[in-house]
Amino acid sequence: MELKPYFMQMGVSGDYITVDAIFKPKWVLLDTDDVKYTPNKDNKSVKFYAMANTTEIDEIFDLVEAIIKHNKDREEKFQLLKMKAEELKLLFTDNNLAALKRLKFVFDDITIDVENEINFDVLPEREVEDDVSDITNESVNMVPREIPEDMLNNDEEV
Repeated sequence: MELKPYFMQMGVSGDYITVDAIFKPKWVLLDTDDVKYTPNKDNKSVKFYAMANTTEIDEIFDLVEAIIKHNKDREEKFQLLKMKAEELKLLFTDNNLAALKRLKFVFDDITIDVENEINFDVLPEREVEDDVSDITNESVNMVPREIPEDMLNNDEEV
């Protein structure tokens, strides 16, 4: 995945590796046990940081890529939802109640019948990988974190 135009700069500050990135205002930010983030003073960009002795720079870039992918997927899903909502409006306008009561949604191997209980047992099992690209909404942490004191005013660009 391409990091442009999101990646701004990377550096070393004290014992920390830092990567600055800029995202759209409503994007969800993710962190991991090793890589944390905090808003920069400009409130437009974000500083990701991790201990240099325990974290590779690629882990930070992998997290930034995961954030980009996660949020682009969310944007695409939202656009698709709007498009499908318009299609549903037309269906409800053009069809009678009896026909609408038989309405079903079919997704390849998943069928959702609006008359009956939704059955999620048909969802295929998915293996969970130890990869930051597999971060779920449960791990989203929207609370800005404080930058450790030894990182402040000690930026050295790489």
